Amino acid sequence: MHIKNKRARLVVVIVLFCFMFVAAIEAQSAEKKDIRDLSFHFNEPGKMGPWKFNSARGTSLSTTDWPGTLAIKLKEPYEELKGTLGKPITPSDYPLGWHYEQEVFFDNNTFQAMGETGLDAAVGLNVALTFSDPATWPADMSQQPPETHSLQLFLIHQTDPLSGGLRGKILVWTRGDLDPSGSVAGKWDIPMFRNGPVDPQLGAGRNIIAGGPFSQAMYLLFKLNGPDRVSVGIRFDQYTAVDWKHIKVSKYGKITGVWEIGPIIPSSSWFKETFPGAQQFTGATAFVGFCDFLYSHLGNIPPGDIEYYSKDFNIPGYIGLSAAEHQYVYYETWSNPGYLTVTLRPGHKGAGIGGGGDFRFSTFPPPWECEVCFIPPDDDCSWNLSQNFSVFSAMPGPQVGPTGDTAGDISSWCPGVANVPGKGHIAGNIGLGQRNVSGHLPPIPYGKPFNWDVKGGFGPRFPNGVPESILSHKPLFILCRVIDTKHLQMGVKANPEDEWFLTPVWESPREMAGFGQQSWTLSVYPGAKDYHQYLFKYLHWRNGISGPLENDSNRGIQSGSHAIK
Repeated sequence: MHIKNKRARLVVVIVLFCFMFVAAIEAQSAEKKDIRDLSFHFNEPGKMGPWKFNSARGTSLSTTDWPGTLAIKLKEPYEELKGTLGKPITPSDYPLGWHYEQEVFFDNNTFQAMGETGLDAAVGLNVALTFSDPATWPADMSQQPPETHSLQLFLIHQTDPLSGGLRGKILVWTRGDLDPSGSVAGKWDIPMFRNGPVDPQLGAGRNIIAGGPFSQAMYLLFKLNGPDRVSVGIRFDQYTAVDWKHIKVSKYGKITGVWEIGPIIPSSSWFKETFPGAQQFTGATAFVGFCDFLYSHLGNIPPGDIEYYSKDFNIPGYIGLSAAEHQYVYYETWSNPGYLTVTLRPGHKGAGIGGGGDFRFSTFPPPWECEVCFIPPDDDCSWNLSQNFSVFSAMPGPQVGPTGDTAGDISSWCPGVANVPGKGHIAGNIGLGQRNVSGHLPPIPYGKPFNWDVKGGFGPRFPNGVPESILSHKPLFILCRVIDTKHLQMGVKANPEDEWFLTPVWESPREMAGFGQQSWTLSVYPGAKDYHQYLFKYLHWRNGISGPLENDSNRGIQSGSHAIK
């Protein structure tokens, strides 16, 4: 067909270009893979998600007996059971630095059967890494490629007739040839403590062991740090630090793929060979609570992918791998489904959640923004919530704060909201505790000046204050924007559909290289009730700016050296 009309030809060219552009975008999106898509929480009865398990005699699996978990029942003799993804994980698909975390625990019968001595059982995490050329990999995933080395990290319960009703023995155990040094193999020395002796007059008490592997659940972790470095670790609460053991595998070459990763039940024959006294196997049930893949820290997230740092607390019982201060503070997601509930006791003036350091703009270039939705405590006591950014003009190396000072070499930007009983709420750079860190000024008591509009202070502010109808609302939304390396903005709103009530865009007196740390920081003051609570619906991070920089709330208002016209 010959198109004579020039305008028609132009239209055809434009249409073809649009199709090519859309196809290129779609192809790019299809190529980019998200490690979080491999996670599964067994919350849908009858479904296994991406996980595939081999057929192992003597084992039965169910996601319907106890929805939210994978229950694995054991009957002697049983074979080794492995869960895998059915495909390898390669560095080209998923950049290095990701974590895998798996929750495991046993049923009560495992501890109390057979006259309180319990049953012999083990559940763990299996990982097999290959160092071979991908061209040599077999099509059958049940066959391992050459140059493949593996490691299994187990939670093990042993019967012990001599334990005197202490529910047997429980330990952390590692096997495999992945660690060339052998330093992580065998039993890990994890402390526990004894509860007892029990006063018989109190009734159904007994001598038991608690803490460590005897906790309510245990979390097994694997981290792919680099092409020749990995780590395995454990923890006993989702909000505490991980006890890592680091393994250098350069002896084998560079890691070309993760051939296997996931839950494992060792065979009863292996158990007997490793622990000759083992004899009671039938009747135990091991549980896997979740299998989770993520980039946990800013230093691990692929450059530019700031969205990886977002957290939604919509799965009861799951928090995710995040930094949190836990002295006198409790974190959980089951008492208020859909929220992370943070409960504080007296004596702890503040705690941080979702923290991380070394937030440099060369890795996460502006523009980007972060948003929190939360329900604050009651307004009959003082409280505040603020983001804690330490601001640096140069970041030659990993940086939190000069000589331990987390304030940064420029200042600290702590955008947030606080409540002052009897006076109302304030918003802006409220700082940590009962002070204003703007421009390193001396402490200023709440309410003087009430709107914290301190001359020469650092960061955007609300010169005319914020309507109390917004700041007193529950839930409350806070927005922090990094527009470029010199401009910041803050916003608040009461409802998801509302426009943001914005500060004017604020210009920094110096170029910003990044933040040494960030953490949503919450505080408690005298007068607060015991078991003081904050509820967080989500912590969101996103590239770009999601809305206008000006609206009716900030149009024409001066802020520092920058003004919205």
